[in-house]
Amino acid sequence: MATGRSGSTTRPASDAGRDGPEPGFDGVPDAASSRTVTFTLIDTSATGDAKGSPIPGFDPIASGAVINLQEVGAYVSIRANPPDVERVGRAVFTLDTTYEHADEQGPFTLCGGDGAGGFTPCGLTNGTHSLTVALYSDFARTGPLYGPTHLEFGIAGGDYDGGPVDPPAADAGDEDADAPCCSSCCP
Repeated sequence: MATGRSGSTTRPASDAGRDGPEPGFDGVPDAASSRTVTFTLIDTSATGDAKGSPIPGFDPIASGAVINLQEVGAYVSIRANPPDVERVGRAVFTLDTTYEHADEQGPFTLCGGDGAGGFTPCGLTNGTHSLTVALYSDFARTGPLYGPTHLEFGIAGGDYDGGPVDPPAADAGDEDADAPCCSSCCP
């Protein structure tokens, strides 16, 4: 669970007093809409940026994009970039209908983080994937702010075998150099 960052954002003045999604919003974001959820591929080996370090060419990730892990590195996660809404209390990610992760505070990422620039790398396997994120106004999931947003993407160049992803090796003398990834966090 991410800590130390507020998931609260400000609703545009033109939407003041409006509750819930705009009338007719079906959960499939319009590219011109201020209610679009986008996704960004982040480099989990780069720390210090509380929102994560975006990988060039994947900010945002285009639907149908193929991410070659030999080119971008294996230590990656996917961040959801919510639209400006009154408050996002929880973002629930579902990957390929088999893995689910909920983040209660931003930045909202597929495999979690500490809210201070440290992100858990996702062990993404080669092939086509379907990612869905639903945004809720509170952590009890009492109703989505907007319908779920879907992203279809591919992974190539990886050799992930389904086990925990080890973080990048730390500098010599770092006591935590052998600390493994949280295996319960990685899909």
